[in-house]
Amino acid sequence: MHSDRRVAPAAVLLFEPCHSLVQEHGSFASGTDRQRRLSFASPHWRRLARLWAALDAVHRLNKAGRSCTQRELFYRAISDCQELFACQSIMDKALRDAVGALQISRPHLGIFTAEKGLLAGDVTFQDPTCYVSRAAQGASGTSIGEAMLEDDKCIQVSEKAKWVLVVEKDTVFQHLLHSGLLQRHPLILITGRGYPDILTRRFLQKLQRIAPRLPQLYLGDFDPDGVAIYLLYLTSCPQLKWLGLHSTDLPQLNAATATPLRRRDAALKASLLRREELQRRPRIAEEVEAMKMKFKLEALHAGDGDQSHMALTFIPQKIQNSSWI
Repeated sequence: MHSDRRVAPAAVLLFEPCHSLVQEHGSFASGTDRQRRLSFASPHWRRLARLWAALDAVHRLNKAGRSCTQRELFYRAISDCQELFACQSIMDKALRDAVGALQISRPHLGIFTAEKGLLAGDVTFQDPTCYVSRAAQGASGTSIGEAMLEDDKCIQVSEKAKWVLVVEKDTVFQHLLHSGLLQRHPLILITGRGYPDILTRRFLQKLQRIAPRLPQLYLGDFDPDGVAIYLLYLTSCPQLKWLGLHSTDLPQLNAATATPLRRRDAALKASLLRREELQRRPRIAEEVEAMKMKFKLEALHAGDGDQSHMALTFIPQKIQNSSWI
């Protein structure tokens, strides 16, 4: 007698932390003969359907000899199965399942992320057409693109460079560019413009591999979002140190620039303190506990203060004194 009861395949359920980012290091073939058994318990069958729908959309693009961005793939998918993909983030999770299951990177699936991060400083790169350029120092920065990640030989880091500075947001990146930081101090300046994208994190991975002598430092606001952004970088760039803002920096800031924590900030702060990453890093947890008010990096040059103070005094002194966590 046969039963009509459906039974889930006997394998292992994919979990997000296992492949939240495909490692930049390593050569992935466009084809593979590896087999990987996947298992989805019944509550996760919808996730399985999304995985196959995403792979089907990728397959049809590849047959047509095309590639696309994650955003375009989302719009292609909802035209066929809107009930599976209510928003872009759901498609992004399905793609993470796909690259985690197949163990190949997004570019080898023909899927690219939009360029978000910016770069400036003592680094040159060579694109596939053999055009060599130096990362911008005085304009608005150079976009971090897929071409920079293709081959280690396409990136050359100057021997003069002493460190890598990752800043939280574009406004601070632009301020440092135009305040003469790069003219006074040999460094590589990077921003993910808020919560960083995969390309920015992969570029930091590449820099760590080809120039391990350079310390990588993060500078962000003294608020829960600043710490959350730093922790996101750490998931793929564990070598990154937190340069500030720290609670010890607050006395030199204009107290009038402080703003109270909103309900969302308080909820994020509580969530951060429950995270395992902070429980393993008590010094960062202490900084989060101390966040009774919010201070933005712009407070370093607010009002009538020296507009070059952040670039020419604050950052160099912090680095000289090794004032990072």
